[in-house]
Amino acid sequence: MSVDYSEDIERVEEVIKSNLEEIGKNIPGIIEGPFYKGINELADSSVDVLMVAKCKEEDIYQVQRDMTRQFYLLFNKNNIIYMLKIQVF
Repeated sequence: MSVDYSEDIERVEEVIKSNLEEIGKNIPGIIEGPFYKGINELADSSVDVLMVAKCKEEDIYQVQRDMTRQFYLLFNKNNIIYMLKIQVF
């Protein structure tokens, strides 16, 4: 996920961490996670934070869509300016 530089990264991290368990419960294809891995990159126009989850290979695309939806709802609810980039392993 790419978070706008104007966002308070500590607040963003707290929002993510405090909702991981609930997000995992809402996505039946997740075997482990999701996990917040931290700041992945300081890009030109955003701070990229990494979220990952483990699932079966045949569920990868559905889990990606489900995670995208869950973080879209979470970030909108908390007024966080973002772009989503979710990886599943």
